[in-house]
Amino acid sequence: MLGYLARGRSLPYIRETLILSKNTVSTHAKNLYKKLGIHSRQDLFDLIEQG
Repeated sequence: MLGYLARGRSLPYIRETLILSKNTVSTHAKNLYKKLGIHSRQDLFDLIEQG
């Protein structure tokens, strides 16, 4: 799922592609952000650019 977020895919797109519930995708995204110490998708993009 991180790969989809890193490519800028929306949560509804991820949900449909991976055939997951809305709550599951939302929870995974929130947990990924927490583990990475970020708060937004833009923070994720910035983190990836820093490499």
